[in-house]
Amino acid sequence: MNTLRSQFCQPCVGRRAQRWRRTTVLCHLLVAAAWLQPTIAKSADSPPPAWAQALEEIHRLEAAAADQGKESPASFADRYRDLAARFPDQPEVQRACGNALAALGQTQGALPCWQRALALAPTDAVSAEALVDALLRLGRVSEAVATMRRAVAARPDDARLHHALGTLLSLFRREGATSAPAGESAASSDAATAERTLHEALAEFLLAAQHAPANAEYARAYAETFYLLAVPDWDHALLAWQNVLALEPAEETDFANSHLARVSLRQRRPAAAREFLARLRDPRFEPLKIQLLRQIEKLERDHPNNVATPPPPPDQRAAAAPPNSNSIPSR
Repeated sequence: MNTLRSQFCQPCVGRRAQRWRRTTVLCHLLVAAAWLQPTIAKSADSPPPAWAQALEEIHRLEAAAADQGKESPASFADRYRDLAARFPDQPEVQRACGNALAALGQTQGALPCWQRALALAPTDAVSAEALVDALLRLGRVSEAVATMRRAVAARPDDARLHHALGTLLSLFRREGATSAPAGESAASSDAATAERTLHEALAEFLLAAQHAPANAEYARAYAETFYLLAVPDWDHALLAWQNVLALEPAEETDFANSHLARVSLRQRRPAAAREFLARLRDPRFEPLKIQLLRQIEKLERDHPNNVATPPPPPDQRAAAAPPNSNSIPSR
């Protein structure tokens, strides 16, 4: 997660882009093909449109070439470029051509197709994610973030896109994902920009959790981001981890309880931290438990009069709903 502007280079972006990507070009092709089916089979009484027939023909030729072991990537790349030129106003064609060109190793050539598809259909999340993936491969971080912002604006209720944007902002917070205000000194620009970007990432993760309240991954992303902030709101962090705890299966609560102990320590609540640690059962957490107990003992020595309210018992966990919008720290 840590990145330095002075070490920013395309290979570094490529490695972090791998962490962000969750779908392959093949997945995009499969999704695009699935989207084509309703259009092609829209009416049993009328033939499919010309663009669908042309696309189906290329797919048929590709399948035949693969069966015969006569694959010619360059030849099919030209076919797809010609098809995109023939149907410039058909988003399905532009998306399919972009996906196909990327699969053939023509990432740069795929960009205009995805960009055209999004211009024609701004809510096309498949093209948006494919374009973002390609831009990250090419080291064009700011363009990737801008593309994902537009995708979120076009689909504001899409939890997956909010989570994707939050992940991008968090991973690339030092690469100018958020612009610095005019007049900010160069010395403080990097740190201030990273902090602003993290607050925006936190807001996006919260929106993802609100739109998909049963998704534990989104809840964890929101809770984990508090640790990255320069001045976290530990009260909201505690609520976030309580929500994660509520979403975890009863036999897999050690992860959330360990973080609830950590947050309680940050709040100078040693008694509460001890209560959360007492719930850990998995032996794999024993080294962490010992480490946190030492920190608790030190906190108790340094603050002997510190009185904390113990956490609720395990059978009275928080309801599975993320904190409301008031949980977003002020930017």
